[in-house]
Amino acid sequence: MKIRKYIRIFLFLLLFSLLLSLFVPSDARIGGWVKIIYFHASMARNSVYFFVLAGIVSLISFFKKDLLSWALGFESTAILFWIIQTILGFFIMKFVWGGFLFTEPKVILAATILFLSLLLILMVDITRSVNFFRLSSVVLSSLLVYLLLNAKNVFHPTNAIGASPSLLMKILFEVITLITFFSFLFLSLWFKEEERGLKVQSRV
Repeated sequence: MKIRKYIRIFLFLLLFSLLLSLFVPSDARIGGWVKIIYFHASMARNSVYFFVLAGIVSLISFFKKDLLSWALGFESTAILFWIIQTILGFFIMKFVWGGFLFTEPKVILAATILFLSLLLILMVDITRSVNFFRLSSVVLSSLLVYLLLNAKNVFHPTNAIGASPSLLMKILFEVITLITFFSFLFLSLWFKEEERGLKVQSRV
């Protein structure tokens, strides 16, 4: 019953953040697409947070082994939503930018992390090795942070929401992001308790 509650809370919070995104005023330049961009950006930001959380907890789990299940939950959530936000990003690129700009650094970054995430899923499924998962999680999160810090923007706007002159728009985005963060947290709890998502041979 408690585990089912986690998934219900996750769905409620995620749908609530989507609903809030629909209340974002349309943009004069890109129209109603800004609503989807807000939701996409909140998922992208929280996916990064959960990759980093997974990497940190995986590193600590080398010494405090009972944290491994948390690392698996965080990593499963991060990968799932990185896949979703990357696919959504391609739709936004097509309809807002007018085409698929595969040379855009942020697009290359998203595709690189997507590929490495899928490779991590495959290799963890094959090896079921605890230490392989731990090391892969640390490396993937470190690489993601490095790429984000060094990625340049060509067509992709640099912090378009943060640069908005509207304080209300900025606050609304932070609220949406915070709600999405807690939805991710409850999904991670569900992955952890149900032992869904990424699995290793032993958790000790």
